[in-house]
Amino acid sequence: MMYRHEDYVDAIRLVNEGKIQLKPLMSSHFAFKDYLKAYQYIDANRESTMKVLIDVDPSDE
Repeated sequence: MMYRHEDYVDAIRLVNEGKIQLKPLMSSHFAFKDYLKAYQYIDANRESTMKVLIDVDPSDE
């Protein structure tokens, strides 16, 4: 546990104030049904991957 509650509060505040943009941190985005491809993407792109998102919204299936 390296983060404290205050760290999350500060991060949310900075995003809300527009001081941190999240989109550039998102390397790729996958549907839940493609979760294996997401992990393969991470393995193949370790040096350049920041965050990979996996949608769990059932309406995307």
